[in-house]
Amino acid sequence: LGALEARGIGLGLPGLLKASGPRPALGRRPVVRRTWAWDAALDHARERLSVVFVSDEDLESFADFGLLETLRARVPWVVLTEGRRGCTVFSGGQTVRAGAFPTMARDPTGAGDTFAAAFLYALASGASASEAARLASAAASVVVEAQGGSSLSRLGECFARASTVTIRK
Repeated sequence: LGALEARGIGLGLPGLLKASGPRPALGRRPVVRRTWAWDAALDHARERLSVVFVSDEDLESFADFGLLETLRARVPWVVLTEGRRGCTVFSGGQTVRAGAFPTMARDPTGAGDTFAAAFLYALASGASASEAARLASAAASVVVEAQGGSSLSRLGECFARASTVTIRK
């Protein structure tokens, strides 16, 4: 993170927290918890790290580390994605909860990355936390509607969908 020359950096933690386990004789590889000094890395990047994205699944896997509390203490914006329930944005002492756009999910592949990209796009465009969460939730809803990201060409639909995403403070 120190090598990047951006004013602010958004970091998606899921790929850093999890890895593929050993391949079994039959079936898929399990997802296992990756061991690394993430709290030391957060301290190192603290001055430039603006937003961290973490999923509710990650919090369950790392509950014994107090992951959410650690992130909230060290990063200005923490965005917790909660699948069909939407997301929660923590910034300072404020909490914003955004619902999810109702859709028929077929494949969650790419939803988290799309969510993060849309959220960062909205923030960079001057949006508030509520607006960014709405747009990100709507963008993720488009991606999950088709297999393997084949709906990415329809991402423009997220702007109309965003206005229907509920916000709670």
